[in-house]
Amino acid sequence: MRRLAWVLLAGAALPLHAQNPVEVDAQHYRLEYEDKQVRVLRFRLAPGEKSPQHEHAARITVVVSGSRLRIEDTDGAIYEMTIYSGHAERQPATRHTVENVGSTVYEELTTEFKDAASQPPKLVVKAPPPPPPPPKKEEPKKAEAKKKEEKPKEEKPSVAASAPTTPGAQPAGTKPAATGTTTPTPAQAPAAKVQPEVAAAAPPPEPQPIIKPLKVRPPEEPNRRRRKSFAAEEMSEATVNNTRLAFMEQGKGQTVVFVHGAMGDYRTWQLQIPEFAKRFRVVAYSRRYHYPNPSTGKEEDYTYEANVRDLAEFLKALNAGPVHLVGHGYGAAVATLLAERHPEMVRSLVVSEPGFDKLLDEKRAYRSHWARDEIYNIIRKPLSRQNPENGVRVYHNWLAETQPWQQIDPQEQYERMQNANALRAQTVDPTAPAFNCEAAKKIKTPTLVVAGQNRSPNSAEITGTLAACLANSERVTISEAGPAAYLDNAKEYNDAVLSFLGKH
Repeated sequence: MRRLAWVLLAGAALPLHAQNPVEVDAQHYRLEYEDKQVRVLRFRLAPGEKSPQHEHAARITVVVSGSRLRIEDTDGAIYEMTIYSGHAERQPATRHTVENVGSTVYEELTTEFKDAASQPPKLVVKAPPPPPPPPKKEEPKKAEAKKKEEKPKEEKPSVAASAPTTPGAQPAGTKPAATGTTTPTPAQAPAAKVQPEVAAAAPPPEPQPIIKPLKVRPPEEPNRRRRKSFAAEEMSEATVNNTRLAFMEQGKGQTVVFVHGAMGDYRTWQLQIPEFAKRFRVVAYSRRYHYPNPSTGKEEDYTYEANVRDLAEFLKALNAGPVHLVGHGYGAAVATLLAERHPEMVRSLVVSEPGFDKLLDEKRAYRSHWARDEIYNIIRKPLSRQNPENGVRVYHNWLAETQPWQQIDPQEQYERMQNANALRAQTVDPTAPAFNCEAAKKIKTPTLVVAGQNRSPNSAEITGTLAACLANSERVTISEAGPAAYLDNAKEYNDAVLSFLGKH
């Protein structure tokens, strides 16, 4: 996502309030506070409305409610982008017009600086130096004589001049230092100086699961479907399989572990955790590379197998014994595969939208596999080329959720954008897990298969076949809900799952 500053950097320092937005556009600007140094403006623009050309002094802007804006500067350049709630940035003086082309109200608070001392320094652009004049042509005889005079004498390099200056390095041909000399620390000598054979002879030990505290502040603004969000709270972090998994926990009793889907993280379960924590110890973790876990956007090891191993090691680190596993989408597939391979770890299982293509008839399975390959090929490029919003938006709409991208709350859009790197990693290996009816019959764990009333035909077939193949299963359909039943009708979903867990 482009930063807001890219849009508002046009224009040099402008006279303060030459086109005062409060006077030019009193409909959308309101003065909240003013003194000799600063003034605070509130800007509110409804969908479809446009603010005429106005000017700002150097300022700090905080976005209260985000939307998609079209901004035109004085040079005629037009920028269109989505700006998210909570974005804050210091910006220089500028002149522009603003139009809300999104579907939500845009609101911001702007603090403008009046005194020159508080304003950012002006940007001074120096003209590049002129190119040097072409050399004058000399007569052939004079040029040869000049070359002979300028020809340097050949000198043999001295030992002192060729000696390396890097601490711990030795000149070629010298003997190594005697035993007992101090070996430079990594801070003294670069890691590249370590001999390859030494590094190969002493491989690092296999890391063990480690749990340590981790402070993370979740977003403060709830979105429409989630009603309310978590307060800032103490988070923890488990290091398993050379990756870090952030998680939060609440409540006491038997442990319930929530496993989120493709574009989610631990915040996916905001409508479940408070209710479940009244009766259980609830743990919601973020799978590898999902927010707030570290990710570079270039990971190549995101597979179902890797996620199953992560979950197995994570449960060992929790040291909670058999747990109740609740999963959705990609997370439901991961939870089901774990129950098949490690039945001793799972007390009960709740899954929705697991995406097991092998449970479909042959023709539909082929079409489903082809469609997944196709969508991953479409979104991989924008996700890899620093255009994540386009890739996330296309994938969200492809999932045929209840609300298209342009209708969901900006806060929910922002949370999904924070998992763009994980979505890109997921496209590296689009192969669905080879889980069929024979594999499902091996699972003896009590299992609840959940589906929304407005599920897709593929989801309906997978749900019915999976429930029939499992040895110990129940089915429930959540009314007035699509694929994300835990969001679309959270109360009915929570009641059904809590009732099932209470039996086991």
